[in-house]
Amino acid sequence: MYAARAVPLGVLAAIAPMLALGLLSALALPAAACVQVADVAIGLSRPEWGKVSGGTSLTVIHTATALGALGG
Repeated sequence: MYAARAVPLGVLAAIAPMLALGLLSALALPAAACVQVADVAIGLSRPEWGKVSGGTSLTVIHTATALGALGG
């Protein structure tokens, strides 16, 4: 179940900035960041510290990349 959303969104979030697809990056990266925030919440509730640390790291990376794609 997890891979059904994680793999396609992860591939999109990884490729869109490299191809300089501004609008697609501006949409995909914040969506990926929101998914990671949800993963952090799930990890905190279980407690699964790997999910918390990985989700937190990827939230920061996706957010920073999204801001870069938007020019801000």
